[in-house]
Amino acid sequence: DKTATNNSVTILGGQVYYVESGFSMHGDATNNSVTISGGQADEVYGGYTMGGSATDNTASASGGLIVDLVGGAAAGGGEASNNTVTVSDGLIGVVYGGSSENGIVEGNTVTISDGQVGEYVQGGFSVNGEVTNNTVSVSGGKLDGALIGGYGMNGNVSYNTAYVSGGQLSSVFGGFSFFGTSSGNTVVLSGGTVTGQVIAGASGGEGGVSDNHVYLLGKGASATIGDKEYTGGEITVVGGVSASE
Repeated sequence: DKTATNNSVTILGGQVYYVESGFSMHGDATNNSVTISGGQADEVYGGYTMGGSATDNTASASGGLIVDLVGGAAAGGGEASNNTVTVSDGLIGVVYGGSSENGIVEGNTVTISDGQVGEYVQGGFSVNGEVTNNTVSVSGGKLDGALIGGYGMNGNVSYNTAYVSGGQLSSVFGGFSFFGTSSGNTVVLSGGTVTGQVIAGASGGEGGVSDNHVYLLGKGASATIGDKEYTGGEITVVGGVSASE
């Protein structure tokens, strides 16, 4: 099977619909990169595979209008691991560090320093696979939807982390599983404004929720949640939530 590797795409302007820096039908997509500084694009992937794994791909945006921005995606049973998305400006609908339909999603990273995301940001996402050790970090910009370290529909979600040091956000989750368990997920706040919920780990179904934590770092750190400002050592927020409780 052919592997898509070491490909790169740079978009400075214009209008495109579908961008895949590296694409493979049955093999892996690895070490591919896409960079956007202007123009309009609907779906943008650093790496995409139908039947293999998506690993070590990157997607960067410093401007432009983008509907979906994804570091690496595996549409079948392959894993999505160690993919990276960086946003320093632009208007984006949805951001995924790494996503897989049925495989494990692990070690993906999203970093946002400016710009605006109209819907949500997920470090890692899988429909049926495990989602673990993914990271999202926001130091600026505006997020109108949820910031989620790791999100799974049916699989377990564990050890994902959301860092917030600045920016305006609507809600923050370390990890969220719709039907599986949520454990060991973390939210770390050292600044920024969150208008809604801050939850380290959540489950929307019968899955258990355990060992999730929210931290506010530093004596000089401050973060605004809802209509109240918290400073280091004063914060009390929900560690875990299950809809079945």
